[in-house]
Amino acid sequence: MSEVKSVIKSLGSLSLPDLKKVMEACEAQIVETQKKEKAETLRMMRELAESKGVDFEEIVQELGGAKKDKSRNGNLPPKFRHPEDPSKTWSGRGRKPQWLRDLEAQGHSADEYKV
Repeated sequence: MSEVKSVIKSLGSLSLPDLKKVMEACEAQIVETQKKEKAETLRMMRELAESKGVDFEEIVQELGGAKKDKSRNGNLPPKFRHPEDPSKTWSGRGRKPQWLRDLEAQGHSADEYKV
């Protein structure tokens, strides 16, 4: 702790550019330390599961960690489908496709094309 206090005291004598360099180095070190801590924690958890005769991957799956969030990878299921061309779909997110805007301009409702 006294080492930390000593470092903090010495910061007062640094210029602004030097302080920014120290801050960048600290941020990089925080990220690196977090990675190491996470890796060590996972290693310990795997060891504990193994010592209890439990498959660690099964535990992860039960906690929902093995499932991928479809909304993050862009593979959302379609909510709307073109009446004549089933390859044209829209998930309902983002900009409305031209084919649906054209149909609405003809007096149709988007609800008619819900999947």
